[in-house]
Amino acid sequence: MATLFLISILLAAGVAVVAACHWGERVFGDRVLGAVLLAIFAAMLGLGLEHYIAIPQPLLFAAAIALGGYSVWLLKTAYASTLRPGAVLVAAAFFLYPLAWRWAFPSISPTSERVTDLFFITHFIDSGRLPGIDRWLPPFAFDFYYPLQYYWAGLLVRVLKFSPGYAYNLGAVILMGAAAYLIWHVARTQSGGRARAALITAALILGGSGAAPYIAVKITSHPHIDAGQITLRAVTADARFSGGGGTGLQTQAPAANAPIPPELPLEPFAYQFYLGDFHPTLLGLLIGFALIAAMFAFESTATSPTLRKRLALALGALPVICISANTWIFPLAALTVAFWCGWNLLRGIGRSSDMPPPPLPGPTLITHVAIGGAAALVVSLPILMGLASRQLATPMLWVSGKLHSPLVPWLLQWWPIVGLAILALVLLPRRSLGVFLALNTLLLLAFSELAYINDLSINQYERTNSVLKWWGWIWSVSMFGLGTALLADRRKLTLALVAVLLAPTLTSSYWYARHWLSFQPAEAGQLNGMYLYTRDQAQREIVQYLQSAPPGIALESIAGNAYTDTGVLTLFGNKPSYLGWPDHEYTWRGGLGEVASRVDQTGKLYKRQLPDALEWLTSQKIEYILWLARDCRTYGDKGAWELNDQIRRQYRFRINGWYGQCPVGVWTRLPAP
Repeated sequence: MATLFLISILLAAGVAVVAACHWGERVFGDRVLGAVLLAIFAAMLGLGLEHYIAIPQPLLFAAAIALGGYSVWLLKTAYASTLRPGAVLVAAAFFLYPLAWRWAFPSISPTSERVTDLFFITHFIDSGRLPGIDRWLPPFAFDFYYPLQYYWAGLLVRVLKFSPGYAYNLGAVILMGAAAYLIWHVARTQSGGRARAALITAALILGGSGAAPYIAVKITSHPHIDAGQITLRAVTADARFSGGGGTGLQTQAPAANAPIPPELPLEPFAYQFYLGDFHPTLLGLLIGFALIAAMFAFESTATSPTLRKRLALALGALPVICISANTWIFPLAALTVAFWCGWNLLRGIGRSSDMPPPPLPGPTLITHVAIGGAAALVVSLPILMGLASRQLATPMLWVSGKLHSPLVPWLLQWWPIVGLAILALVLLPRRSLGVFLALNTLLLLAFSELAYINDLSINQYERTNSVLKWWGWIWSVSMFGLGTALLADRRKLTLALVAVLLAPTLTSSYWYARHWLSFQPAEAGQLNGMYLYTRDQAQREIVQYLQSAPPGIALESIAGNAYTDTGVLTLFGNKPSYLGWPDHEYTWRGGLGEVASRVDQTGKLYKRQLPDALEWLTSQKIEYILWLARDCRTYGDKGAWELNDQIRRQYRFRINGWYGQCPVGVWTRLPAP
């Protein structure tokens, strides 16, 4: 049944995309790019609007039905003769690839940021004016973090009645599939050849860094790496090569007094399939690819002046939207568009009579870019004043000497991108988009090496977050733009040189394939993300009970400060948790003392050391209290019964299972007499 449900949803989504492609072509001159841009703008408009008024659920559902019906009508009329089965199969393949990853590894485990991504999605699954309450710290408002991707995933829950876990996994499939197909479509259109488009697409969705061949040689001959860990170590070494990751390949341990290298992670587009997160990195990359695709469309001789003006509006809006989508990449997107405007101004100066004029006069271009940016800013104002206001306070600092990237590892990792930039500067016409993209790549790399955002991390992690967010974006967007521009050159020499630069990165595809083949059959296909938790019958019954129970705050014991199971069952049960991960809430809220107070009070309650426990539970408006297997291990077999004696006058204990002689279950607050 789950498979049939998934297939039906994917078919319905595929049909609905037809309308977006139709209007995307009419508005922006390109079906695929236009559909991506319209989807981004529609989500941004909805997010801004719902800070003023809530969109009623029936209206959303009616809009979805109308969109589907319109798409079916288009399929029977406008696209009946032009829709080629081969093109549909190619498009489907780019969505099936991320689906294969999410099918094989669907569980939302407390590693990386998977649980926090699910946590963010749950804030947008109910109809209501934004911002809603923080589901890990009620009744505080969810007024931090960049929300656009999670708002869009929440719409999947509201319109299609997905569970939040389904929205997590299928949302990732849609975003990554759209990005992959956009890469293929633009590369195919610009280069005119499937083989050329396949090269750049494969490098982006399967490839690693320039260090991948070196890592493959070193790691297979390493005497101290266990065969069972080799895949994890290889992928990690590639992503962390410029910092501490490369040291893991040494055959001898570093000296005790050796300086600790900075942690400088490079996580490009291909790595995101392996990682499995639903982090804003995905939408940030899609916006980056859309920026480059819009520039190629702008330069096309087939694009009319009217369409160029619309593309300029979109190029002005996208960097501003980054503030709500992934604020970290806002400087990169803004620099790229600003430099592009300046480039178009300059190439109109000193132009000889035999050179073609710029696609749009400089003042006209800049005016439309500014209008697009201003319009996006107006829509973003409620987010800037509310949800995004906290993240804008982090200052940008200059990189000190000790924090700079080590030169040799950096070159070993980045040589394919640097090589593409050099090729573009040497082989392409000096006023071409390819030369601009080469200069822009070098500008962004210099920027990432000279500046960073101070997010309170220290020591070897001081630049980590900035590099993590910036390098993956620079690598992926630059490879897409430069590779496409060079392969459009059509000369065999250019193709050969690009292949020499990109082919070695595909070494990483071996490690990705090995990892995919290691999936567990019992877990595969459980796209609700709950397998790790609901394979235990008692926990499964607890989640089902919470899902069907009336609204109310649930309380769990604090298993640790972060990256633990705390708060996960309540997320799956669609209930706000009294406190989720303390470290994250403390950081997000600038050191709020309430977090430490809740940790202390919760610990005392579970230890049965909280005076007037009933009075405290009532004052905090707690409706549900979970006693799990971890609590049996921590507090013993009698812990649940002792707590029950303290609170049974107002809470009824519902036992869902046993951990040895210890009950596992949920206390539910009794109705007031």
